[in-house]
Amino acid sequence: MSVNVAYDLNVNENTLTLDELNALIKSLKEALSGVRSEMYSYFLGKKRLYRELGFVGILFLIYWITQDQFYLYFMPVSVLIALVSAIVSAEIFTNKTKNVLKDKIEYYIQLRNKKLAEA
Repeated sequence: MSVNVAYDLNVNENTLTLDELNALIKSLKEALSGVRSEMYSYFLGKKRLYRELGFVGILFLIYWITQDQFYLYFMPVSVLIALVSAIVSAEIFTNKTKNVLKDKIEYYIQLRNKKLAEA
């Protein structure tokens, strides 16, 4: 599975001052520190919980109509599969986003060092 994460900043790099670069680097580092919690709150939020409860309700309804034990036993398995897939997705996107942010931070640090050398 190929995941592409783009983190674009609307800044003109030619007009950035050293203070603005320092502030930009600091904000990117703060964003980097909160990526995992943001991804987990997105992938394991209330929307996912309601979707899974709805799916369990549908399975229970089918079980109630057919009295087939398969639907009853599949309820916890389906919830487990959905939660594991959400955790795996959150980890994949966390790692990709962290890599992109680290690259941006490194780029702006090099740009800051270049401006310091010119000054």
